[in-house]
Amino acid sequence: MKKIFPLFIALLVSLSALLIDNSQALASPPKYVQIQDSCTYVNAKADPKSKRIGRAYKNQKYLYISWTKGKGYKKGAYKIKFGTSTGYVSANASRIVSTSGSKPPAKASRPKSQNKFLVNTSSTVKLNARPISQRPELPTGCEITAFTMMVNHAGGKGAHVTKIQMAREMPRSSDPNKGFIGSPYNSSGVAIYPPGLRKMTIKYTGSYKNMTGYSINQIKSQLKRGRIVCMWGRFVYWHINMSHTVALTGYDKTGFFYNDPMDGKAKHMTYRSMWSHYTQLGKRALSY
Repeated sequence: MKKIFPLFIALLVSLSALLIDNSQALASPPKYVQIQDSCTYVNAKADPKSKRIGRAYKNQKYLYISWTKGKGYKKGAYKIKFGTSTGYVSANASRIVSTSGSKPPAKASRPKSQNKFLVNTSSTVKLNARPISQRPELPTGCEITAFTMMVNHAGGKGAHVTKIQMAREMPRSSDPNKGFIGSPYNSSGVAIYPPGLRKMTIKYTGSYKNMTGYSINQIKSQLKRGRIVCMWGRFVYWHINMSHTVALTGYDKTGFFYNDPMDGKAKHMTYRSMWSHYTQLGKRALSY
């Protein structure tokens, strides 16, 4: 009995401490990570170069798990609950908040249709489309990178796909109207034309629009509908006039806005310049 009593007291003390800790945890509101940027990627690992598992949009909240310095993040990364799995978002694009009573969305959802536009006036249209660089993984994959930007912006099945996923799925052929000639992963790659991307366009957007031969005004009308247009042309890089594909993302009084897969930057070109690029490669264009 003398031996059992001290053990009983120790057990009661441990149980009391455990109950106090649990009650304090229950009393503290859960922490969430709120997205501050208009759109940011959620990565599978604490590294911005790791696999992207989805997108998170401004003001959405996700259950906070932990913070890590990570790799490649200026301010580190937050580990969050993302749907049924976990992921990492840049601390530079988000912040920690306390929320009581309401739960964060289980999965990132596409913003309302008006959020497809950054600007939408009678004279200026600018789509809310994040640029993607084809490099370093796809040195000759400009077409599939522009295509990825298009389907990401379209939403639906294509909202969360990556350029690597699309490059793997892209058909291969000796005929560019049926598939990609060569490999987009090295300098031997050649090209793929709008008809070669028909099945993938339908799969990820629900429709297909081969805009080859369309006029500037017809392309502007498609952009006004909130739909990116992939344009084939000849562009000068490193003093070389080469075949290239870009994603047209809008227009103003002087020309077109576009995302350039060559360096992953948003740019602008005059109507005269666009027409020169466009006509040099057969006026090829793709949308949905």
